[in-house]
This record gives sequence, C-alpha cells and structure tokens, in this order.
Amino acid sequence: MRGEYMSLLKVFVTSELFPFTHGGIGRVIANLLDLPEFSSTGDCRGKPAVAVVFTGESFDEARFNARFPGVLFVDATPRTYVERDGDTGFRYVHPDLYTTHPLHAVSVRAMQALRRLEGEQGPLDYIEFP
Repeated sequence: MRGEYMSLLKVFVTSELFPFTHGGIGRVIANLLDLPEFSSTGDCRGKPAVAVVFTGESFDEARFNARFPGVLFVDATPRTYVERDGDTGFRYVHPDLYTTHPLHAVSVRAMQALRRLEGEQGPLDYIEFP
C-alpha cells in the first residue's frame, strides 16, 4: 500500500497528553484533538486524520481510544525500543548506552515509531514535536 496515495495524517510526537499526564503541552494537544477536524477520518477509506506518537511512560491504550476516538495511538514508550530494525537490519545500541543526554534514547524511540507509522499508513503529511 505504501506509495499508492498521499496520507493526510498529521502527527503529534509527545510525552505529555491530558488527562493521562500533567503539563501544558499535553493540555494543548488534547484541546487540538478535540477539534472536529482532528477527530474525523482523514480520507474516504476511513483512515485517521491524526496520530499521537506517545513517548512518555505507558498508559492504557483503551483509555486513550475512549477519550480520543478517531485518533490513532502510536506507542513509543520505553518498552517499544528495538535494537535491530526489522526492515533494514540496522542496529541501535541498548538505550542505557546513550550517555550524551537522557533524551537521546527517547528521540530514537520516536524515530522508530514514526518509521513504523509511515510503513503502515504511507507518507506522513505533517509531524509536530511540541
């Protein structure tokens, strides 16, 4: 399916999302997701218009789906980190070995999740890193 159409998918990459976490960024994203243009489907095939790549600590995906129907949840929590890319065979170091900054492993998880999302949904229209 990849390459057959342009995705209308808009993506928020975040570790905050109200009501699951605290923080102003999470509140702003929740307010945006409540807008009709973000909670509707993105095309005639019923695909979502918006996805959230969540890089924070795990929370119940069923609660997310109940709170934000029509928004695609992409898990990029610590448990999703992979050390070998299944498509390319590229190897990543163990997340504990990133010593330059604690957010380095988080950014790798976000990138891995975005690559998975693109593989499943097609090209992404817009990605926001608030």
